[in-house]
Amino acid sequence: VQPFDEDKLLIAVAETYDAIVTVPRNGAFELRATAQDGSGKASLYIGKGKKVSVKGVAKPNLYAMKCSGSMKMKGKGIGGSKGSNSKTDAGMKCGGSMNMKKMDMSSPQRPLPPYAKLKALENTSLDKKRPWKEVHLTLDGDMRTYIWSFNGKTISEADKIPIKKGENVRFILENKTMMHHPLHLHGHLFRVVNENGSHSPLKHTVDIAPLATSVIEFAADYEKDWLFHCHILYHMVAGMSRVVSYGTPRTPEEQKSYETFIDHFDKWYFWGNMLALSSMNEGMLVAANGKNSFIAYWESDYEEEYDTYFVYNRFIDRLSSWFAGVSHADREEHTTRAIIGYNYLLPGLIDAKIWVDSQGEARIWLMKEMMLTNNLGLELEYKYDTELKSEWSATLDYRLNKYFSVDARYHKDTKWGVGLRWYF
Repeated sequence: VQPFDEDKLLIAVAETYDAIVTVPRNGAFELRATAQDGSGKASLYIGKGKKVSVKGVAKPNLYAMKCSGSMKMKGKGIGGSKGSNSKTDAGMKCGGSMNMKKMDMSSPQRPLPPYAKLKALENTSLDKKRPWKEVHLTLDGDMRTYIWSFNGKTISEADKIPIKKGENVRFILENKTMMHHPLHLHGHLFRVVNENGSHSPLKHTVDIAPLATSVIEFAADYEKDWLFHCHILYHMVAGMSRVVSYGTPRTPEEQKSYETFIDHFDKWYFWGNMLALSSMNEGMLVAANGKNSFIAYWESDYEEEYDTYFVYNRFIDRLSSWFAGVSHADREEHTTRAIIGYNYLLPGLIDAKIWVDSQGEARIWLMKEMMLTNNLGLELEYKYDTELKSEWSATLDYRLNKYFSVDARYHKDTKWGVGLRWYF
């Protein structure tokens, strides 16, 4: 690309930039890399003499981001490529590569990727005589369910993006999440379509900012299969991956290797927590695989009353899931019943659960978690059961580290209790 001066820039995972630094005659000047969330930094001092430090980068304020305007092109395909059959306007949302100059991050100290300044030295336009294939991919997922996907499907649900050798391929990448996703295509360089049109830069990884839409284009000139994935590797393994496939026939050995590779993304994960209070105890165990999970939950007052359930849970989307299983509880007598129900995330991040059982009884369960400080959280819970009636509780949870917390709870029936929670 054409050289340009830059004081700060945001570099996503797996991105590469070349920088030319002139060693000063006098003094040692700091070159600093800061984690995007401000949690850490690393420094190198260039030169000799008195050290001169840079001004620190402000921590992000994710709720103060403002955007204005968009960039649309009519009459041609995205990027101004003639011969395209696309009717899509390149209206880039907040953080998109085509309106970087119009983005207000609420602080001049917060750098952005320098995509708007990347101008190729030569014309990178694709051959207009070739056929075009356009692929629209939404980037989906969230931290709550920890399912990451393209178009709402993980790689185990939809593994391939079929293309043909000799095509021009355009990916329209729409990030519907609140996280950055640096997307990498193996074996190819692609055009990141930006303000520089025919001189849009060639890259192997592009960062798609939260709620942004970006466009990449490449010439399909190879064979076989190439992985396209988010380079935050735990997003990749959790499902945000596809195989860009030329449809080249595979040998039996290659097919077996391919199936083994896809199976790699279908792992089971296990986690849970256990809380022991002076007044009661409870716990939850989870085994999850993509959109599928098995959940075991229990609570007990150390005497006669207890409530447990074991269910299979299937996510529909990031807001909802359905489940079915069995509950076992002390309801005047020990009873085991089949249950079927539905989970939904209400506005205000309130978890809502409703189920009916094989005896015609129903339960509504509402829970809200909120952080009061970096370590102190408050959990509010309300249950209404048509047979057991209502109960509620409020719990203060102070995190000691990622494994343990000290909890204090007031429960309608068991009253006050304090204890320790173990996360694993």
